[in-house]
Amino acid sequence: MKKRPDDNQRGSALLLTLGILSLVLILAMSFAFTARTNRQVAKVNADQVKARLLAESGWQRARAAMEWQFGITTYDNTTNTFAKTGTYYYPPVDGRLGFSDAVKMTRNVYEQRYIAMPATDDSAESFNRLGAILSQRSALVADLTPNLGTARFQTVLDDSGDVVGRLGFLVLEEGGKFDINQLVSPNANPNGNIPFVQPGAGNLYEQLAKFDQTFNAANDFYYNILGNYSVASYAENATKRLGLCIQELDVINNSFVTGRPQGFATTRAEWFSYDHLKRELGTTFTDKYLAYRFFSGKDIEAYWDVDPAAAYSSSVERQRFDITGFEWRDAMLGSYYDSTNKPNPNNSGWQFRDATGGPSAGTPGASAYARALVAALINDVQRPAFWDGSTPPQPAQVNRVEQSTLTFPGGFGIPALRSMTGSYTTLNQQVAANLVDYSDSDSWATVPSTVTWAAVPTTEIDYCGNEKVPYFNEVACRILVDKAMTETPPPGSGVYTYTYRLRLVPSVEMVNIFEENLTTGDCRVQIKGRWEFEADGAPVASADFDIPFDFSGLTVQAASYEVYPFSEDITVNPSALLHQVVDRPIDYVNPQYKISIAAVYMVSGTSGDIDKISDVALWNATTPVVECVIPITSSGQQIFYHNLEAKDPRCNHRSEHWTLNDTCSGGGCSMPAAGFHTTDHCFTLNDDNNNFAPNHDGTTEDKELGVTFAGTKKTFSTAFIRNAPMETLWELGAIHRGEPYRTINLNKFSATVGGYAAGDALILDQVKIGPAKFCRGKFNPNARNPQAIADLLSGIDATAYDNMTTVGGPVAAGSIVFAGTPSQYRGQFVDSALSGLVTAAADDRTAEAYIGKTAHLLSTRHDAYTVIIVAQAMRDLTSDGVSWTNGPESATPDPILKTLINPTEYTYTPIPPPALPSATRYCSILATQVMMAHVVRDAWKNEYEIVQFRYLED
Repeated sequence: MKKRPDDNQRGSALLLTLGILSLVLILAMSFAFTARTNRQVAKVNADQVKARLLAESGWQRARAAMEWQFGITTYDNTTNTFAKTGTYYYPPVDGRLGFSDAVKMTRNVYEQRYIAMPATDDSAESFNRLGAILSQRSALVADLTPNLGTARFQTVLDDSGDVVGRLGFLVLEEGGKFDINQLVSPNANPNGNIPFVQPGAGNLYEQLAKFDQTFNAANDFYYNILGNYSVASYAENATKRLGLCIQELDVINNSFVTGRPQGFATTRAEWFSYDHLKRELGTTFTDKYLAYRFFSGKDIEAYWDVDPAAAYSSSVERQRFDITGFEWRDAMLGSYYDSTNKPNPNNSGWQFRDATGGPSAGTPGASAYARALVAALINDVQRPAFWDGSTPPQPAQVNRVEQSTLTFPGGFGIPALRSMTGSYTTLNQQVAANLVDYSDSDSWATVPSTVTWAAVPTTEIDYCGNEKVPYFNEVACRILVDKAMTETPPPGSGVYTYTYRLRLVPSVEMVNIFEENLTTGDCRVQIKGRWEFEADGAPVASADFDIPFDFSGLTVQAASYEVYPFSEDITVNPSALLHQVVDRPIDYVNPQYKISIAAVYMVSGTSGDIDKISDVALWNATTPVVECVIPITSSGQQIFYHNLEAKDPRCNHRSEHWTLNDTCSGGGCSMPAAGFHTTDHCFTLNDDNNNFAPNHDGTTEDKELGVTFAGTKKTFSTAFIRNAPMETLWELGAIHRGEPYRTINLNKFSATVGGYAAGDALILDQVKIGPAKFCRGKFNPNARNPQAIADLLSGIDATAYDNMTTVGGPVAAGSIVFAGTPSQYRGQFVDSALSGLVTAAADDRTAEAYIGKTAHLLSTRHDAYTVIIVAQAMRDLTSDGVSWTNGPESATPDPILKTLINPTEYTYTPIPPPALPSATRYCSILATQVMMAHVVRDAWKNEYEIVQFRYLED
């Protein structure tokens, strides 16, 4: 029989059951709430992921638009497709991508260009506008907000046409700014380390050494940005504006240097963002946003060699020529620096060293090496490729010169030098010889092996390098014809003898164009011609003459002339006597002399030593050679004058640059034959030559105002020879170009080079200072930011090429005049921005200082951009019938808005597909993602690299 439970037991069981059911219910409710929460979290995460994906899609859209817009596109009518056939080298300053005009900030000087994503979407609520969102998330954009009224979103639709999201981007052009982290040293000490490069693997000098590495003068190369050859350290505010490396530029405010947070030991942190700057310095620094950025791409020391007749892929990055001679010098040479830390010309590569390593100037080996250098410098139409072809790509080693065998590596030369043309075919050899003799330390000119002391050259001299010596400038000859009657004793006998004499007596003018006193070495003037003596129409005697006249040790004062007059006394100067008849008992009938001067050859240096020649000059008469007839009508002396003048003593080695004075200048002068005068009015000894007429307008010749070597003694502004390797690219403008009054023309640019008037600034792309292969932070000369360029040019001193310590004045932004289109060439900066400064400059040296002291700090390769993308995941409520009258910003918003997440109302005009009508859309913003990318565009290849990326969270 089953026992019946009592009431207490039944109650306990019921309570237990209810408890279990309650627990199950709680667990079920907990699971339900957890699931709901997880679903909500998942939904939020999904919305956030959607917004993030939209943001990344926005970056891809911005990048695709930039890449396509900057590519040169052509349309194929056959396939109805577009194709890229090349690449623009231009940054976005030519209207592409719709970049706006400059936005000027507080200082009203720096410019910021930007593009907001073009679209027709418009947010109705101010706090949901693209510009408002951007300014809330970025200190950089906050001050641009008033100018971003046209910034719009583009809407993303699903297949049914509902809004699923929207995105917008802002592209800020940062190319006209300086990378401040490249301007300042990370050293926390008041003085930072000098910028120098060390050899790496395979003796390859890749880039600037780290700030905590130690300079080693035996192997390293440093940039003398203090101007005093110190290799210890430099103060940030003590650098000089020399055009060596970007670290020499001063920053606007010292707080950028000292305000950085302390790092480990003696380091300071880099600046990472504008927000970082505001936080550390406690100020908005609005104007500084438009002066600096905090990133840059890694660039190569190369130029872009474009073959216009070949496909884009045939264009090559080519190595620049190290103008210092450090990179390509013979491996046997020791330290590049002497005991005072100055570059040692003997170890630079520009000067020959013998097998023992000792200096060998003025030897056959040195002469052969200099001539080989001239040939190698103009031998190549292109430099070697920068990359060695390996995978991954590595910079190619620069093969060094082997002096002992006169072996020069392939592609050694400078193509722009080879391309220089002028009035004679060997002009580029002359310019190359001038470059060699500028950069070596001796005073022996580089001349062809055919030049000697003994013989007058039968053809024009190909070249004679300019050295810092007095130059031959004028040869003034007196032709003396004497007839004397001597009575035979006793007096009154009436019996006479007759003496005839023909003498040629030159005076030689040497000019010193340099600003220090110089002394000539041994000098020879060799005059070649023919004389004839006739009587009664019949020849009596004749001979060709080739007579040397020698002198030495003539001191020529700075920027002045000195004349050596040879004596007419034949006991002192026997070379003067061409012919004489002494004590002839019977006089000639109708006697006369005929004389012609066919050539004048001048050489200085060490007499007889063909390896120690300082200057060579040559004049050959035109054919037929003019003959002067001198009738002898009575006793006494007749003097005729013959005068040769150099137009420009720096190019006196060719006949075309001498003038035979064949014009009388009054004073009773007449010319019995062209070039032969009856008075000395044609002589300009100790005065400016008659043909000395520099063009002062700076177009077809250098701009040289008031040059004279007499009276005020003002010389050419470019009269400078360092006798050591160049320390700035500016010095290229001091290299004489082989024609009167012309030096290498850095004031104008031509992509092909050629004659002087076209310009030679292309050479600035093909040369560099030092051996570094890589660099960072160079300024893009295509940027249209006048104040940034003015700051870049400020501090440049142009008083003298060897003045490394004087600081020049500021440059006004208004003096920067933009012209033409952007270019791949850094040398074209002189045409595109500096024309106003060039025109205003007083002389050629000053005009060329701006580009010469800036070119090495420029790179057209890298464009910098900041791209900020705003993406929002959205739910389209319009198709659900949701709308409102009073929006979120109304004082009395519609109640339905309280049930929505960040509601927004805007007008959307669709862009096909799908082709939907314009309508007002009511949406809920589910998630927002803001992303910032600092981007560097390779303008040569139209490739893009994100160098810094971050999400801008609330």
